[in-house]
Amino acid sequence: MESFPSDLHPDKLVSLDMSHSSLKVSPCTKHLRCLEILDLSYCESLTRTSNFTGSPMLKKLSFRGGSSLTKVDSSIGYLEVLVELDFTGCKNVRRLPESICKLKSLEKLYLSDCTNLQQLPADLGNLKRLTALYAMRTAITQLPVSCGLLKNLQLLEVGNGCKLLQPKSRLSIISSFLVSKDRDILPSSITNLPYLEVLKVSFFNLYQRDIPNCLDRLFSLKVLDLSGNNFHSLPFTLCHLSKLKTLSLYGCPNLLMLSNLPCNLEALSTRNCMSLERLPDLSSANRLQQLDFHDCRKLVEIRGLEKLKYLKYMNAIGCILTKNALAEGFFKVGCSVTDISVRYESYAWVSYMPKRHFKRPIKGGEKMMVSIKERHSSKEGLAKKFGVHLLFATSPKGKSFPFSRL
Repeated sequence: MESFPSDLHPDKLVSLDMSHSSLKVSPCTKHLRCLEILDLSYCESLTRTSNFTGSPMLKKLSFRGGSSLTKVDSSIGYLEVLVELDFTGCKNVRRLPESICKLKSLEKLYLSDCTNLQQLPADLGNLKRLTALYAMRTAITQLPVSCGLLKNLQLLEVGNGCKLLQPKSRLSIISSFLVSKDRDILPSSITNLPYLEVLKVSFFNLYQRDIPNCLDRLFSLKVLDLSGNNFHSLPFTLCHLSKLKTLSLYGCPNLLMLSNLPCNLEALSTRNCMSLERLPDLSSANRLQQLDFHDCRKLVEIRGLEKLKYLKYMNAIGCILTKNALAEGFFKVGCSVTDISVRYESYAWVSYMPKRHFKRPIKGGEKMMVSIKERHSSKEGLAKKFGVHLLFATSPKGKSFPFSRL
C-alpha cells in the first residue's frame, strides 16, 4: 500500500500500525481525531510526513527504520500529549524541526542511527518531561547548552560511531590541552541534571578540555561510558560518584592513568587503552565483579586484586603484568613456566568462582575436571601448551594451597 485510503474515516480509531508498508507519505490525520498510537516503522519508501494537527491525542509516534525519510512537518510540535517519538535509523534526516521543542509531554526521544543528523535543536531544554535521549551513531558533534535544563533526564546517549582511535604523542596531547576552548562539545550545564543515571558520550572526539571538571556532581549516575575519546585522564574525582556501578573507557588510546574508583563500582573496562600505565589500588572498590583490561599494552601491575571477593571475570589479554603478584600465583602453571607475559602470541585466562557457586561445601582435596576447547581456523592450531593450576583461596589455616595440578 503506497497511500492511506482517502475515503476511510476511522474517527474512533485509537491505534494504527502500518509498519513495513510502501507508504510514501504518512497518513492524513484529518479523520484520525482519537488516534493515540501511529506506527510507521520500516516504511522504507516514506519520504515525508503529513500534517499532524488532525490527531491531537497522539501519544506514540514511530518512524523507526524509515531510511528514505527526509522531511518532518513542523506541525509535529502541536502534539501536546506525545510521550514517545522514534526516529531510529532515519539516516536521511539531516535536521529536526525546532517545533519539536514544544512537545511538553515528551518523555522518550529516539535518534540513534540517524547518521546524517548534524545537530540537536538549540531549545531542546524546553522538553521538561524528557527522561531518555538516545542519539548514538549520528553526525551530532556537540550538545546544546540547554541540555542542562532537562531536569527529569535519566538517560543520555550520544556518540558518532565505534572506530578505534590511535594513540597520540605526548606533545600533541599537551598541545590539544593548551588550545583555547572555542565551543562546548559537552557543556558543563549537564552537571545540573539531578536524576541522570546513565551517561554515554562515546566516540565524541572529547579531549581533556572538553570534559566538565565538575562531572562528579552527577550524584545519581550509575553508568558512565566515555569510550573512544582522546583525553589522557579524567578531570574530575571518580570516587565522588558513589552510586556508579559501570565505568567504560574502551578504546581511549591516550588514557594514561585512573584516579581512585567509586566504592560501589561493579564493572570496569579499559579495553584497548594502549597508553594506560597505572591503575589505582582496586581494593578501594571491593564490589568489583568484572574487569576488562584487554590489550592495555603498557599496564604492568594490577594492585588489590586479592581483595576483590566478588570478582567473577577478568580479561587481561595483551597485558604484560610483570610487576603483578598474580604472575607467581594464578599465572604460574606447574613448574614448566616461571613467568608469563600475556601478549598477542600468548594468552592467559583467570577464572574466580566464589564458594556460593558450588552446590556443596568445599573442603579441599576434591577432584576437579577442567575442559579446554580450542577454536582456531589454521591447521597448526593456536596453542602450543595448556596448563591448569587450581587454587583454594581460603584454607582453614588462612593459606592458599592447590587442589591439583593437571
